[in-house]
This record gives sequence, structure tokens and C-alpha cells, in this order.
Amino acid sequence: MTIKYIETNTSVEQISSLLDDLCSQWSFWPAEQTKACLSQNEYHLHVADQGPGKPPNWTGAILSHHGPFSADIIYLYVAPDHRGKGLAQQLLASLWARLGKNATMEALFLEVRASNLPAIRAYEKFGMKQVGHRKAYYQDGEDALVFSKETMSDSNN
Repeated sequence: MTIKYIETNTSVEQISSLLDDLCSQWSFWPAEQTKACLSQNEYHLHVADQGPGKPPNWTGAILSHHGPFSADIIYLYVAPDHRGKGLAQQLLASLWARLGKNATMEALFLEVRASNLPAIRAYEKFGMKQVGHRKAYYQDGEDALVFSKETMSDSNN
């Protein structure tokens, strides 16, 4: 398994059909939204590629938005048959390493469904702390927990 960073100068058209296929299989995030995000420089995509082969065999992805001082995880997804194997940790580590290259970056944030215990455990294992609670955050009324990992220079990298 290789974690790959999709360069921001990669043409969305080059990966468009792959995103269409993936988003239809994963069904958690519309392909058009991902493409719209990737057309902007402040969004970044890391993927887990089982490789080799064409097209790439992506089994997970993390999409993030980077501001001048913090970054937000838009989504972290691991295909069901690859869960529980440390792939989320690898994707988070890849993102964290990229964020560490920005001297002004202070924190990484995300929202997660309060019921998504496997994801919560993965974020806690990565060193993230719950810093907030958003009532009825999701369209179905479920609450979100807000997690953060502070300062890129802390000793828990």
C-alpha cells in the first residue's frame, strides 16, 4: 500500500473518471464536489493506492482544506474491506507531514459523527483531542464531535 499525494497542479480532468468511479462506489461524497475542491489550490488529496495497475486501485482517501494557520479534514475514507488495518493512520500521517512543511500551520481540525466510534478511536490514536461538540450538525440531526491536533511543532508529531 502506498500513500500518494495528488499534486495540486494535477489536472482534475486527468483524474476525473477515477473520481467518478470512486465516489460512486464510496457513495459518501459527490464526485463533482471533490472535483470542485481540487480545482482550488487550498484543497489537498492524499490517496491510498494498492497498486500496481491501471487505473490506480485507491482504497482510501483524505481530502483537506488548508488555510494560512489551520487545516480542516473534509473527509477521510477507507474502503470497508481495508478498515482496521492502519490505513487511516497512514493517510493522517501523510497529511500531517505535508502540513508540517508550512511554518505558519498551527492546527488540524475535523468533525466526526458522534456515533462513528471506529473513526473517533483512529483520531485519538493519532493524537487528536476532542475540542468541541456541535449539536444536530449533520442533515439527519446527528451531533458532530470536533477534534483537533495542535501545533505542527509539538513533540507528538
